[in-house]
Amino acid sequence: MKLLSSGSHNIAWFKLAEFVTRGEKERALNVYKLLMHSVADQAFAHQLEGDILAAFDDAAALDRYHNAANLYKKQKNYKKAIAVYEHVASTKQDLNTFQALIDIYDHVQDYTNMIHSFARFAYIAVKNKHISVLIDRLHAYSAISSINVQADLYSYTCFALLAYDRSNSFLELYLEQTVDLYLQVDNLHALDKFMAKLKVLDEDYHSKTQNFLCKVKN
Repeated sequence: MKLLSSGSHNIAWFKLAEFVTRGEKERALNVYKLLMHSVADQAFAHQLEGDILAAFDDAAALDRYHNAANLYKKQKNYKKAIAVYEHVASTKQDLNTFQALIDIYDHVQDYTNMIHSFARFAYIAVKNKHISVLIDRLHAYSAISSINVQADLYSYTCFALLAYDRSNSFLELYLEQTVDLYLQVDNLHALDKFMAKLKVLDEDYHSKTQNFLCKVKN
């Protein structure tokens, strides 16, 4: 295997950037392959290939990014894996990427970002009519989460349904489930915020949920 000298190595990196900037995909990939002979970190190699392919709007970039993130996870380098997933999530509305983000944030016990990722996942799933995928994931994540987290997951599911599928048969049930969960942990501040947002989004559903809340409290 031919290795580049230090000077040639630096030039190759410069040429790679130049070819990408000039839109010369094949020449950029050829230089990339040459450079990777001296790179031991396969996760980084996949990530860089993803960057190159993404620069040319090549759909194969998504697979390279997922390969990179999976390798980073095997190395227990969760920070880099998250960075890769977040980069993809910022440019592609890919449900698998958001599911991977939810899973990894749950693994590192970053529940704030887990919930934030689930919210984005929920909106994209409903918008693209993948309701069954959303419901499956909602139940799966709820089964392993604290009641506080469950309440937030249900609340964002409700908001996603209100945004794109108000006639969904699960919506009223999930609104009541959200209220019930917040009450179970006595998180009245979060419940008030939920009800206030619901009123802005849909007064009819707000009225129904308010009636349910009054019955439960009594």
